Amino acid sequence: MVNLLLSTSLSLLPHLSLFLSLSLSLSLYLSIYLSIYIYINIYLSIYLSIYLSIYLSIYIYIYIFIIFFSFYLFVFIFFLFVSLLDFFLFVFFLSFRFLSFFLFVFFLSFRFLSFFCFLSAFPFSFSFFLRFSFRFLSFRFRSFFSISFFSFSFFLFVFSFSPFIL
Repeated sequence: MVNLLLSTSLSLLPHLSLFLSLSLSLSLYLSIYLSIYIYINIYLSIYLSIYLSIYLSIYIYIYIFIIFFSFYLFVFIFFLFVSLLDFFLFVFFLSFRFLSFFLFVFFLSFRFLSFFCFLSAFPFSFSFFLRFSFRFLSFRFRSFFSISFFSFSFFLFVFSFSPFIL
């Protein structure tokens, strides 16, 4: 009986060692596979988070630039229209001497309209003060200097936001 048990156990010993070696190699393979899988997942998650954050921030900056540029373009076109209308009213009422009172009223109303619109749009801008001090002082060459200085102040406003946009 003992002999039978001993012979059976000795005959099963190579199979058992083979099974143990296979199970060890399989566990080693699985651990290597899982470590590589975890490493790739960590790498991909870090890469995707950085990529998505850069991608989204670029799109957010582009949308902010489009919003600010469209706002400045609207303001530029509006005040170009107001300046031209102001100039044509000035020329029109200058040709009629008896309407000097209306000239004064319209002249002041357009000045206050553009002043308050600029004050509400650009409260902390230095070129805003430069433009209006320049416009109040020059009456002879109003159209040329007003439009050219306004275009200069518009580009100064746009480029003042360039560090914020970049």
